Amino acid sequence: MANENFKYIKGSYAEGQPAHICFYSDVNEWRVNDFIYEFNYLLNWVKPSEICVHINSSGGNCIDGISVFSLIQNCETPVKTINDGLAASMASIIWAAGNEFFMKDYALLMIHNPFAEDKSGDKVITQATEAFKKQLAIIYKKRFGFDDEKVQSIMDGKEGEDGTWFTAEEAVAAGFLKKENVIETEKAVKDRIAASIANIVRTPQSICAMMQLENDMTKQITGTMSIIDKEPNNQQNFSKTMTENEIKVVAAQLGLTGDKATENNVSARITELLGVEAKYNSVKAELETKKTELANAQTRITGFETTVKNLQSNYDEAKAKLDKFEQEAADKQKAAIDSMVEAAIAAGKIEKDKKETWVKQAEANFDLTKEILDQIPAREDLNKHITNDPINHKAAAEGMKTEQEKIQEKVKAVVGENFKFRTPKF
Repeated sequence: MANENFKYIKGSYAEGQPAHICFYSDVNEWRVNDFIYEFNYLLNWVKPSEICVHINSSGGNCIDGISVFSLIQNCETPVKTINDGLAASMASIIWAAGNEFFMKDYALLMIHNPFAEDKSGDKVITQATEAFKKQLAIIYKKRFGFDDEKVQSIMDGKEGEDGTWFTAEEAVAAGFLKKENVIETEKAVKDRIAASIANIVRTPQSICAMMQLENDMTKQITGTMSIIDKEPNNQQNFSKTMTENEIKVVAAQLGLTGDKATENNVSARITELLGVEAKYNSVKAELETKKTELANAQTRITGFETTVKNLQSNYDEAKAKLDKFEQEAADKQKAAIDSMVEAAIAAGKIEKDKKETWVKQAEANFDLTKEILDQIPAREDLNKHITNDPINHKAAAEGMKTEQEKIQEKVKAVVGENFKFRTPKF
């Protein structure tokens, strides 16, 4: 999913998938706080497989930069840091925090000593600056594998310079960036750009100024010759329609002064500007084409993302059904095993204290266990047989009589049931 309310998280994100977050700003308290909030959101709620931190920053505050460095260093999720354009000053520290760091082939990295904007010479500020200098040097040494001398040299820079700048190629040569971690711009794109801008020395703003100049010059020219006429044969007629003062005015507007303010130079400059305009229009048209292609590609990507989302939803639904089916089957199997083993115990085929052993055997191979139990003969229940025997019932009853009851029965047998003892009278 994607949330347009985020400032730094870019693109879609999902659990178990890579997530991308951009630090395209100065390193200050407000920007860092927002970045940390969104980074922690990815970490604690989305739970991606890895986080890619894209950097394009000129740096800023040491304390705030260290906060981001520490956040990334303490992250258990793998983090890749990518220099998309510029990682300067404290932004280079953030870049160095990743488990792996990458650079676009056109990107720049700048490392230098920290400094305080307060020039009062306050001892506390000077002390803090030196402390930060040591802290950053330790980070560069640990992350880039430099010794003290190398780090000091890079942070100081050459005489008269502030620190050291690195291209991606120079970073590889310096030994702290892997060659395979340089992200190359597609060659076809680079070739098209190079071909489009070859020999163009004017900016689009110059083209606009030139077009305005054409309107001004047209008002000064007599006759029917237009300044934007591109036919070479008309250049001579053009010069004949202008006075010397008019040529100087036009030349000044074209940036030609002094000895350079001649009609030939004016004509040549106009031809040059017209050529630049043609090239600019060509580049502009190609740019519009590329924009259209990009929009179409983005539409296709959106379609692919929707398809993937639907497939994921179908997969989750099917998995839930499968899990439910497997659980029901497992419950039925468990009930069948328990019933079979209990029946065998009741039939006297196995001892009750051996139940767990037979249950485990049935879980491993139900059919074989059932076959074995079916072949074991049931044992006769002697206790039940003894209890149900009439003779045993009688013997048991006789055994439970008291001695008095036995004497009474013998007397009854001799004198009868209705005998009454009479006392003689005197």
